[in-house]
Amino acid sequence: MARYALFLRMCGHPERSFALCDRADAIAPAMLTEVVRAGTWRERGDHDRAAAAFERALLLDPANWSLHLDLADLDALRGDFASAAVRTARGLELEPAEPTLRAAPAAYRFRLAPAAGALRELLDAAGALRPSPYRRQLLDLARTDAAGPFTGLPAELLAEADRPRGGGCPAVNGSRTSHWYPERTAARRGTGMPNGLGGLDGLDEACERVLAETGCPSVSVAVAAGEELVLARAYGWADVAAGRPATPGTAYGLASVTKAFTGLAACLAADRGLLDLDAPLAGEFAHAAPTVRQLLRHRGGFPGYYDFSYRPDGAPGPIDLARYRRQLHAPDGEFEYSNIGYQEVARALEAATGRELGALLREWVAEPLGLAGFAFGPVHPGPAPAAVRYTPDGRAYPPCREGHPAAGAGWATAGDVALFARRSAGLLAPGTAAAVLDAPAIAPGGKLGYGLGRVVQRAADGSVCSSHGGGMGGVAAMMIDLPGRGLSVAVLANSTDKSARNAVVAHLTGVLAPEFDPAHLAPVDEPDLPLALPAGRWSGEVATPDGAVPLALAALPDGLVEVRLADLPPVAVPAAASRRWDLRLIAELQLPTADARLNSPAFGLQLRLQDGGLTGRALAFKNGDREGFLGPYLPHPCELRRRG
Repeated sequence: MARYALFLRMCGHPERSFALCDRADAIAPAMLTEVVRAGTWRERGDHDRAAAAFERALLLDPANWSLHLDLADLDALRGDFASAAVRTARGLELEPAEPTLRAAPAAYRFRLAPAAGALRELLDAAGALRPSPYRRQLLDLARTDAAGPFTGLPAELLAEADRPRGGGCPAVNGSRTSHWYPERTAARRGTGMPNGLGGLDGLDEACERVLAETGCPSVSVAVAAGEELVLARAYGWADVAAGRPATPGTAYGLASVTKAFTGLAACLAADRGLLDLDAPLAGEFAHAAPTVRQLLRHRGGFPGYYDFSYRPDGAPGPIDLARYRRQLHAPDGEFEYSNIGYQEVARALEAATGRELGALLREWVAEPLGLAGFAFGPVHPGPAPAAVRYTPDGRAYPPCREGHPAAGAGWATAGDVALFARRSAGLLAPGTAAAVLDAPAIAPGGKLGYGLGRVVQRAADGSVCSSHGGGMGGVAAMMIDLPGRGLSVAVLANSTDKSARNAVVAHLTGVLAPEFDPAHLAPVDEPDLPLALPAGRWSGEVATPDGAVPLALAALPDGLVEVRLADLPPVAVPAAASRRWDLRLIAELQLPTADARLNSPAFGLQLRLQDGGLTGRALAFKNGDREGFLGPYLPHPCELRRRG
């Protein structure tokens, strides 16, 4: 009940939260119930009632050191720094190694006697804490008191107190209480989430049912509130053959959720003056040089592409991305989801910083945000266990390598992903954090936009929901952030089939975020429209790295199109249109190039009718992994002229 009371408070229902706490007390007094009640009183500005509730919690759990810190925080808010220092000393007796119990009293002692030595002690103690609003709160005590900014202290120390540290976490704007959640008390004591979570009380049953129905080996779920985890669960098998169960500490492949991490690294480089988001990139481009901002928004002119391969470590990639690094239209035009564009961002980042992207993600993102399970590369290096990736029919994937790791080579636990979603904005300057969510519409008039590594939904009331999904061989991932609710959700699964991921996301968002648009699960999909291609014949060629390949089309009755590729026998296949394309089709034809023959046995067309001709791209790909493993997706320019 206490956990559900916490969610009621976070959803803006404090009176209902208090009522549920009272119901819980009628069953049995509990430390967590008093902690939730205290947090609600604190958010309402009633520090005396909040302190009384924390005192009752301490009577129920005298060995809980963090309750002493909670009471010290309240004393500090009321200006009683002497009492705050005494309370933290009591907590330190219970947990001598806890760094917050050393940093907090240093801040209080400085306020009691502002001096250079006390300020130095505070700065050193705060340096042991990860970037967070709480650390910023302690450092803020060295910036100003009721009479105004401190003076008479060494200027360099005052400047250091005022400077973001350890990743550039800025000062928290507005009320600090909005970043404080009492579940930190339970988490520090190792208390797991109870089975009853109000609307989430069926989560265990839902996840177990979904795994049974879909055949997905496992799913890991996390929810963060404020900037801390409040739920971390895992179900099923991380390694079926070894009988190793999934746990909240299991790392999963992130696939395209990695783009949110790469986007954050680019924004951090911009904040540090190392990268201009709006400067054209250096290098040669088929149309015009795109900017980093355009690339992060998938508006750099590059097409969709991936080149998954399963070669031994150190072996050269069988497909060279440079053979497909060709813009198919000018930048800053229409949206086109592109892994090539994100690899271009990585190229610009590495040139600007002199560092490899993996090192930047670790040092600029994972370490400051406390993401212990994050890794970058074709395999997770440990020590955290990783989930084996599986095809929909249960075959284990070997390590997958790609020529565009910036777009999909991340690994993390579900808890890491939920915390990243909640904490990452705190590393950025306010204007840059806002730019991440400045998202032109993916489709004209559409509800979803794409910002700097995030899919963004804005409601009529101005509330925001941002997300990113990911999918590849043996990976189905989803990250959702709900800033207005102070919540984030992560769901990770180790199957190519996204059915389990989608069902669990629907269960969670149905309770926590009814406003969540299911289109986030497939934001770039275009529904089929009826084919309106006029009767006629067209012929021309597909431009491939191996040379031109002849192609001829004929529009037939009943929505069929005859396709003649090279010297292969013609086939008649169903065709459709979409918002962007006048003709879309898939045929079981092998594009006769060395790259396509590796593992891309299907042929697709996406063409526009223009001046009587058909122009666009021809695709070589593998349609799923019910047989073999997922193969490369290779785009080629295509132009056909009308022949009759």
